[in-house]
Amino acid sequence: MTRDGRFLVYQETGGLGAKGPFDQTFDLWLLPLAPRGEPRPLLRTNASEMLPHLSPDGRWMAYVSDETGRDEVWVRAFPEGPSAIRVSDGGGTEPLWAPDGRTLYYRDAIGTRLLAVPVTPGEPPQFGTASVTSGHWFAPSAYGRMYDASPDGALLMLTADTLGRELGVVLNFDEVIRRKLAEAKKGGATGS
Repeated sequence: MTRDGRFLVYQETGGLGAKGPFDQTFDLWLLPLAPRGEPRPLLRTNASEMLPHLSPDGRWMAYVSDETGRDEVWVRAFPEGPSAIRVSDGGGTEPLWAPDGRTLYYRDAIGTRLLAVPVTPGEPPQFGTASVTSGHWFAPSAYGRMYDASPDGALLMLTADTLGRELGVVLNFDEVIRRKLAEAKKGGATGS
């Protein structure tokens, strides 16, 4: 949803390039919310376009398209504008803008690495060379983006084999681990 609450961007199954009723091809659509309007195609091609994410300033949309024959991360002006810019090289999925708009994250095609691409604002923005972020970013195959960023830019990885009714969130995870380790050392406990 745009920050001003005026539009919702969503993907629709059975897109223009679908070859049958069970073909998982997607198109991106735009739904005006204020005032309420009729949905209209935003990005509808013979390729599959999915997983849209709007930049913090609402001027750019990152998304995934298989127009090259594999999923890649692209960025284009929102809601309309000149041709798209391919950001990933070698496959990519699950794009996410950092809260300050100066980094675009995405997961590699296998889903084991999270890459960070520096962004220089402009018309269009300039994208630097992707670097691999530290950490363990594997998540089981699932639909949608399996990570997010907090307002301060810290990254959070979510994985779940099955969805339940509750979600536990641990704040200050590093501090909790340090405290637990210190308590274990004081008590003479060993192990991991």
